[in-house]
Amino acid sequence: MSEPEKEVLNPKENFSFLTDAPLEILYTDDKLWGTGYDSNDAPTVNYINLSNLCKEKFGFPVKFTKISASQFSQPASLDSAFALHIQAGLSGDLIFPCREIDYENKHDFHWGPSYTNLYMDLTPYLERFCPEAILNFERYPQIKDNFIINGKVYAIYAGMPNISAIALMVKNDLLEKTGVDIHTVNNVDALYEFMDSLSHGSAPESQLNKIATFGFTLLKYAAYNSGYYFKDSESFVFDMNDEKCIPHLIEETEILDNFCNIFNRFFKDGYFSYGSNIYDLIGNGSQEMALLNWYPFVTKEFSKYSIDEKDNILKKILHCSIQ
Repeated sequence: MSEPEKEVLNPKENFSFLTDAPLEILYTDDKLWGTGYDSNDAPTVNYINLSNLCKEKFGFPVKFTKISASQFSQPASLDSAFALHIQAGLSGDLIFPCREIDYENKHDFHWGPSYTNLYMDLTPYLERFCPEAILNFERYPQIKDNFIINGKVYAIYAGMPNISAIALMVKNDLLEKTGVDIHTVNNVDALYEFMDSLSHGSAPESQLNKIATFGFTLLKYAAYNSGYYFKDSESFVFDMNDEKCIPHLIEETEILDNFCNIFNRFFKDGYFSYGSNIYDLIGNGSQEMALLNWYPFVTKEFSKYSIDEKDNILKKILHCSIQ
C-alpha cells in the first residue's frame, strides 16, 4: 500500500500565517487550563514539552506568553488585557481566555464586537484545518452563537463541556482473582451482583473492600436517571426537557424515591463506604473499588500518585462507565 499523499497548499490561497516560527499563545494565569492546579504541576516544564511535541508533529514550536493582569480587578478589565496587549503592538497569535465563556451573556471584551478588527475571520479555514470546530458548533449551538459575530467566526471552542460520567474503578488484582470482565459490570444491577458474589449479602469486613463513593455521586446518578440535572446547587434541580430552566426543589421531584429504589439494597448490605480521602486510598493502592463522577480533574488527581509511567496508578486499576 502506498503512503498517503501529503496535501499541497494552493499558492493562490493566503496562508502567509503558516510559517515555522513559534506559535505564540497569550494567557493570563497558569491555573486556567481547564482543570485544577497546584505548585507541584511545574507549568514551565509542561510548556516546554508541549512546544517540543508541536515542533515534532507540526513543524513549529509554541511559545507561551503570560500577560500580567494583576492591575485589573474587574473580570471585564481582566479579559480586556488581551486586547490591550495587541493594541500596544505586542506579538501574539492565539488567545486562551482567562475564564469560562458565559454563553447566556455574550462577552463584549477581548473578542467581542468592540475588538473584532483585531482578529482574523476563521470561517474560510475551519473545514480544512479545524473540522472538529464545525462538529462542536453542531453539537453545542450555544457555543456557535457565542463565537460568531456578523456571520464571521472569531473564536473556536478549545475546551470541553463540564460533564462527567459515573465510573466504576476496580483494582486489576481483584478482577484477576474473580475472573470478572469489568466491562460486564456496566449498570447498577450488575454492580450489585458483583458485590454480592464477593460478600454474599454480608457487609465486607474492611472499608477498603467496599465500594468507596460520595453521597452526591449517588444522588446525581438518581437525578439523571429521573430526568433532572443539578446546576450550581445541591438543593435545586432542573428538568432536562424544560427549555425555560425552571428550578425545582429536589423534594418536589421523584429523585429521592428513585434514589432509595436504586441504592437501598447496597445500603442494606453495607456495600458502600464514604470519606474525604477516597482519592488517597485509590492512589496508594489500598481501596479495591470506587464509584466516582469522572471529570478531567480526576485523571489529573490520580497522576500525582505516579512516580513514573511504569508505576502509573491508572494501569493498576480498570474502570468502566455505569449506565
